[in-house]
Amino acid sequence: MKYDPDQFERRFLDNIGFITKTFKTISELQSEGNITVGSTVDVLGFHQVGFGKSSWIKTSEIVEPNKLPIDLGDFAISDKYGYKYTLVENLANGITIEQLGALPYDNTNPSVKHDLSPFWLLIMKIQKTRSPYRVNVRFENRSYYTSKGMLVREWTSFRASGKYGVQIFVGTELYTEEEVPHSSMGNFSTWYSLQSFQLGIVHDKDNFPRSINIEGIDFVTASGFHTDYGLYTPYLTDSEIKACRFVGNNIGHELKDVYSNEFDRLIFTARTNTESKAGAYSIRGRKRSAEYGTGTSNIFSRCGYTDYVLGFVIEGMAYSSFTSCYTEGNKSEVIGYFIKGCQGISIIEWGCEKLTSKSGNQMLFRISESSVDITGLNLTWMINTNGNTVLHIDSYSVVTASGINITGVTNKNIGVILRTDDTCNVIINPVKYPSSILSEDIANDLGINTIMFGIGGNFGVENNTVNHSYEFNNLNSKTNTKNKKEGIARWDKERSVNVYAAGSLPTDKWINADGSIAYSPK
Repeated sequence: MKYDPDQFERRFLDNIGFITKTFKTISELQSEGNITVGSTVDVLGFHQVGFGKSSWIKTSEIVEPNKLPIDLGDFAISDKYGYKYTLVENLANGITIEQLGALPYDNTNPSVKHDLSPFWLLIMKIQKTRSPYRVNVRFENRSYYTSKGMLVREWTSFRASGKYGVQIFVGTELYTEEEVPHSSMGNFSTWYSLQSFQLGIVHDKDNFPRSINIEGIDFVTASGFHTDYGLYTPYLTDSEIKACRFVGNNIGHELKDVYSNEFDRLIFTARTNTESKAGAYSIRGRKRSAEYGTGTSNIFSRCGYTDYVLGFVIEGMAYSSFTSCYTEGNKSEVIGYFIKGCQGISIIEWGCEKLTSKSGNQMLFRISESSVDITGLNLTWMINTNGNTVLHIDSYSVVTASGINITGVTNKNIGVILRTDDTCNVIINPVKYPSSILSEDIANDLGINTIMFGIGGNFGVENNTVNHSYEFNNLNSKTNTKNKKEGIARWDKERSVNVYAAGSLPTDKWINADGSIAYSPK
């Protein structure tokens, strides 16, 4: 028999599943009946050439004919005879959303919206059958539409190339309980059918979802509307969400308990092309009960929050850091609060611009029942405190603040800038004040266990030394009107002894170490 190398090569390719034929679209493949079981075919585009190029392997399994991945609930299609073809997944890069049949948003005809929400449900279903093996999904650099937020299970990646490489327009529809059943952590339920969100993390019962990667996606709610949450991470661990933007939400980032995650270069904006609308919280991390915190070992870096009235409120988070984050926006009124047992929080740098505090007795930044290190808190441009406290520390907190800069405060009624209570242990390094504010107008209300250096402080030669004894008796002297607390010591330079305040009022006496009265202000 004459040797035929072409015949040998054809048989070799068929047997091991190399490409045997190329089709323009999936419908063209479905209409073809002359493909050998086990063969691999190429398709140049799912619905049309250039949108979802892919490869498929023909199996011997028979299902309903002419079905697509959404119909079969699998990364598979069927031909006109019902033969099932499974999608060939790239081991390094995974699949693209368009290889499953998703269509991009048509900017030339915005009334036609190809909904991606069924694809999130499909991908979750596939991941659940594979767990703990990964599902990696990539996006082409286009725009898409989803009527409901993107849903993500553990061991899943959604990536676009570059920062904001893909834009997803998000509707405000809710999932049904049948589509995404509620879950629980201990005795506490997590619901996905009660609130709308732009990106939501789904967890199984009593399980922290892990190894999730989201990168490069620009989530935008339709103009004039907003979702309840932007990023919804009720529970999450060992994951990364990077280079994403969330525009048009009421709460930027909602969380309950998150561990060892990195949130990097995330931008949250409350309003969507609507000047009159603002959001509530930039971050809201609430304990699910008193005995649980909201997580540990998290890194928030280069994250920005615009136009959230109440800023962030984080309860019970531990050994986590915030680096080069910022608050801004004409609708922003508060930077944020660390409360209810936050431990080992590091504010490496936090910036603030274009903030206007409106409510009376409002604190721009509060630390309560918590331990926090502040390397940088910077109010740098167009800040109106409305006479409210910039930094308020209370309830047995332990704080070291080494870099407070409020040069951007523009209002003349500066009020009390820093306030600490007597239960706290606080060290504050010199503060950079606006040049328009005179040092004698700076009034900080410092607790007895607070040490503050520099102008407005209570420690150092200028603050702790009283050069002339008559100043103790002068009711209107700085010695009696600023930073006077029960038990606080002042060095009486003329007598070379310490005297101690009997109380915080200007009229309260100064006491010698032996308990006798040294001075009685009048």
